Amino acid sequence: MKFGEIQVRMDERMRLLFEILRPYPDGLPRDMAIERLVKAMPLSEHETGTYASGGQRIVALIAFATANFVKAGWLSKDHRMWRAKLNDTARRRLPLQPVWWLAVGETNGTAPPLADTGSCG
Repeated sequence: MKFGEIQVRMDERMRLLFEILRPYPDGLPRDMAIERLVKAMPLSEHETGTYASGGQRIVALIAFATANFVKAGWLSKDHRMWRAKLNDTARRRLPLQPVWWLAVGETNGTAPPLADTGSCG
């Protein structure tokens, strides 16, 4: 799998993650959110891999992909509970641009703020 393909798949996964979290304003346990994410979008051969330590590659990929969303304020990870924190502007713009670009743009000041302290719902 090429680097660009991995980015596209992870972008699709992050959109799905926010859809999965939307009905749960108090959040979902991390493992449950990842389980639902994997069920919603089957794993590629690359994503099914494991590390020598026994860790699943998909869990590491998702953890890495969500880092910018936490930094941008779109996602909180408190005590292994994941909670979406998007405002109306974010919900309108998410389908229009790659999710990773929006999160990176917000963290480096090139995108308008899309997070609030309310729920994603």
